[in-house]
Amino acid sequence: MVNGGRVNNWYCINFAQHIQDSVALNLHQELAQTCQSSGMEFALDFVIPPIFARPKQVGRALKAHYHSAMSILYKQQKELDLLIVILTDINDSLFGKLLFMFFLIIANLFISSCVIVHY
Repeated sequence: MVNGGRVNNWYCINFAQHIQDSVALNLHQELAQTCQSSGMEFALDFVIPPIFARPKQVGRALKAHYHSAMSILYKQQKELDLLIVILTDINDSLFGKLLFMFFLIIANLFISSCVIVHY
């Protein structure tokens, strides 16, 4: 990739209860390294550490952690580039709630794809 994209500020929320924190962390590291090897500028460090939240807490978790990340970035006069959300399985109601919360809380982010992890 020539003049690839840039992701400096990002974090992740894991709603998949069966995915261990270490597995989710490894997924994030592999994603960052793959993007870097493809020509992107991709920061290896998160704005805030990866977070596990129960699927029933979608709204509360998304809102609280988004505000935590933005309070850090606001002080640095930066914006959030990427938020990764790991969902449990194909769960239309969880996905629907997640989309709804994105539009209420994070209206300026664009959702381009979803990663569903099966182990």
